[in-house]
Amino acid sequence: MKIKNKFKTLPILIVFLLLSLVGHGQLGAETLNKAPDRVRGEGPWNQLIIRGVTLIDGTLSPPLGPIDIVVEKNRIKSIHLVGDLGSSAYSGEAAALKPGGKELDARGM
Repeated sequence: MKIKNKFKTLPILIVFLLLSLVGHGQLGAETLNKAPDRVRGEGPWNQLIIRGVTLIDGTLSPPLGPIDIVVEKNRIKSIHLVGDLGSSAYSGEAAALKPGGKELDARGM
């Protein structure tokens, strides 16, 4: 007799599952819209200069910056400690951009 009582809730459970599937769009004959074509972005460039970076080297030393990082052929070619004008770290040697290169301003990021 106890087994018969357990099956009384079975139709309610089935109705609940069917309604939840319809609510999530699993049971309906909906068609998905095709995703738009994506643009891969700009580049590649011969040279990329990321200006105004704060460098944290992971040795527990204080951060350095602002710094210019020069990337060529997907490798870091040089790092220039430019510093702020009037500070003791100012070297005045900003990295020079080559033709076909790209500058990325990272100040304030």
